[in-house]
Amino acid sequence: MFDLSLSVVGNAKRMPTVMVLSVVLFSTNIDAKESIKILSERYNSLLTSVKGIIGECGNIKKGVISTSARYKNVEKKNSNGTKVSTSEFSHYYSTQSMVISDMDINIDTLILLMNEAYSSEGVSSCDFSFSLKEDEMYALREEAIRKAFEEATHKAELFSIMNKSAGKFKLKDVNMNSSVSSRNAKMKAGIDSSVFDNLDFGAVENTGLVLLRDNIDVKEVSVSQTISFTFEIGE
Repeated sequence: MFDLSLSVVGNAKRMPTVMVLSVVLFSTNIDAKESIKILSERYNSLLTSVKGIIGECGNIKKGVISTSARYKNVEKKNSNGTKVSTSEFSHYYSTQSMVISDMDINIDTLILLMNEAYSSEGVSSCDFSFSLKEDEMYALREEAIRKAFEEATHKAELFSIMNKSAGKFKLKDVNMNSSVSSRNAKMKAGIDSSVFDNLDFGAVENTGLVLLRDNIDVKEVSVSQTISFTFEIGE
């Protein structure tokens, strides 16, 4: 009788079911309060447009406003006439994020949301991703664990037969890696704003929408779970 230790990786995958759009807005002004005011107006304007597109579908998370002072390098002459480089206040820079999540995957809706974002004043970035709902991700991880156990059990059985133990073995210990690797669970795929220039978004089947739709690739979500097994081989 002896112990057999195996490290097995279980893999499971399925197509994503929800999409997420992340937008970051910004504003600048020499007065901090004015910068925040402008940013709030831009956020509320985009929020109204987004709600008009998605209705009651999805969740909208409002990010915290962040404001920082920005400086610029300037050259000045000191009393000796020598040029020196120094920093001077330039303006305040404010940012705020808007995350639209838990939306059923609909490429036409995604494109309309992205167009609305890029058409809005003060948007610095716009990224989308595809993922799974929490319970779906949990189920996918369970599937990966089950496949790892099945593979480890099969290997232990083969090993016991090869060592003339007549296929007799039993599970002694399991050590599950606390980390789970997920590929494409949140696949970022930003599109440059130039692709939205001169596109007519009024018609769902126009050439511009078809072109953008063809460039959005919805890939499978893949989960990997590493598990260490210890089997007792023989009687």
